[in-house]
Amino acid sequence: MTPKGTPLEGNYPETYWSASVDADQAQDLSGLIQSSIKHIKQYAGFFDEIKRTGGRVAIHASIFSKEDFGELLRAQDLASLGNIGFDFAISVYHGLPEDV
Repeated sequence: MTPKGTPLEGNYPETYWSASVDADQAQDLSGLIQSSIKHIKQYAGFFDEIKRTGGRVAIHASIFSKEDFGELLRAQDLASLGNIGFDFAISVYHGLPEDV
């Protein structure tokens, strides 16, 4: 689909759509997942169509850190993602975005 909403013909092997979310540094990953799910649910029809036509949908978190850290992904968060048919991907980078 074009930016103006005109459908494109044919099939494309890879197509990407993304939205950036600037997380408050105090917000944990679990909170970010839950707030993203709430936002995503309003577009359920759009994502269902992607999956129905052979596509996949995922939340991809990129984390930049100057220090080692740990994060717990709660079972209920992972289940919530699974319930709406989303995969979860995470990339962790050492350093701040301008350093990477």
